[in-house]
Amino acid sequence: QLLEDHFHIHLVFSGDSLSFNGSSGMEISGSDTNIITACELYYSESSTLVLTRASNNTVSDNRVGSSAHNGILLKILSGGNRLIGNVIYSNDRSGIVLSSSPNNIVANNLAISNARSAVQISSSDSNMIVQNEFRGGDSGVWISGTSQNNVISKNNILSPVLNFIHNTSGQP
Repeated sequence: QLLEDHFHIHLVFSGDSLSFNGSSGMEISGSDTNIITACELYYSESSTLVLTRASNNTVSDNRVGSSAHNGILLKILSGGNRLIGNVIYSNDRSGIVLSSSPNNIVANNLAISNARSAVQISSSDSNMIVQNEFRGGDSGVWISGTSQNNVISKNNILSPVLNFIHNTSGQP
């Protein structure tokens, strides 16, 4: 479904199923204000859902899993996005990665059995990680690089292998 708004095209994905689509399952690059909701995204050779230089998007109520890398990856200045109510499971690295991506909201997600961490924040500032449930994996939340001013609050972190929160950023 396409919505036109002052010469911008906004994509709405709803109720779609996408599996084993080569490198990334779904990639949105340089596009803003898209909605990805109620989709099944799984089995990719890289990260399953990738947003690159993509801002103010909503990713909600999806099932994302079984990738060789990360479930959801926001990278290179992907800011102001909302990841809400997703189930992210069984990825070989992390469930959700915020890499050089500020001001995102990660809320009410369920991350299960992601090998490295449920959420990884790498050189990303001012993100909110709130009211999620994380089960299994090495760490609940892994913070690295120059990350600062991130809010991690009211998450339920169950049975991580090593750390509830692993912070190598040098910031409190």
